[in-house]
Amino acid sequence: MDLNYLKKVIKLFDNSSLSDITIEEEGTKITLSKDLGQGNANQGPIIMHQPATPVTNQTQVVETSQDTIQNVESAVSDENKSSGFHNISSPIVGTFYKSPSPDSPPFVKVGDKVEAGQTLCIVEAMKLMNEIECDVAGTVEKVLLNDADPVEYGQDLFHIKPD
Repeated sequence: MDLNYLKKVIKLFDNSSLSDITIEEEGTKITLSKDLGQGNANQGPIIMHQPATPVTNQTQVVETSQDTIQNVESAVSDENKSSGFHNISSPIVGTFYKSPSPDSPPFVKVGDKVEAGQTLCIVEAMKLMNEIECDVAGTVEKVLLNDADPVEYGQDLFHIKPD
């Protein structure tokens, strides 16, 4: 199971209202669980890793876990909408860069006012530098990645609070 995929699932699960989730893929079974009661409110997900039992219909299990992930992503998206954030997502898979070169200042940082069409970052894909532009005017509330982090298609890069 891909570590970046697992990190993304854990992050989405941690930010969701789900209490537990089990994902079986490629002979590996991962169970995430958290206490939603009066216990420690800052406790993150508990990860239990165990070999999966043989599955006769592997495709169906993967589709079910993908549906679950989409539900978690939808819940996180709904939370962001209710908090007033606009997400800027990556249109491609690649590598995230905050600035045009290592010795240049970042395009934007938290607290900066941005305009629609303004360049926020670069996502490098196959040695091509793709500028990611803002599609709303507002204030940068959060930069979700660090320089040279890998980025997936559709992964959120920035939270913008619209004007």
